[in-house]
Amino acid sequence: RSTENTEAFDCYLRAREFLYRRTKSSLQFAIQLFQRAIQLDTRYAPAYAGLGEAYAELHYDFDTKEIWIEKAIESSLKALMYDSTVAEAYAALALAYFSKKSIQEAEAAARKAIDLGPNIFTGYWVLARIYHVTNRDLESIELLKKTIELNPDFHTAYSQLRMAYEGLGMKDKV
Repeated sequence: RSTENTEAFDCYLRAREFLYRRTKSSLQFAIQLFQRAIQLDTRYAPAYAGLGEAYAELHYDFDTKEIWIEKAIESSLKALMYDSTVAEAYAALALAYFSKKSIQEAEAAARKAIDLGPNIFTGYWVLARIYHVTNRDLESIELLKKTIELNPDFHTAYSQLRMAYEGLGMKDKV
């Protein structure tokens, strides 16, 4: 469910904006905003999903303490407890499981994220990462192209696309 609390919704939207900046300080601020949205509406599933993604991203890019994965999984599962159709929660869960090296769980969560939210780039990106680390670069390339199509400002996908092409010996495609 969404929220009827306009302040919670505003916090959520601002948090998403900071989340996608992908700097450590912007992730930390996004976490604060998601937490505020949850304080304002304790059953706001998308805010829990965003919080899960922020924790997972913090671990993935900046701080490998296990606590961030635990918090990511907990927040994502709480989102799904309140609304089992929140694709962002599955995407956050996929990233957390991927960081935890639980590849099968990560793949299942990424596929569920894509099924529920075909326009959410994070599910495609995590699945592409899984395919890359499991030597399925050809499939990874298609998913990275879809990631870029959905979010051309997600620059991480471009470098990973280059790595996938190079892994296949297709440097001319870069």
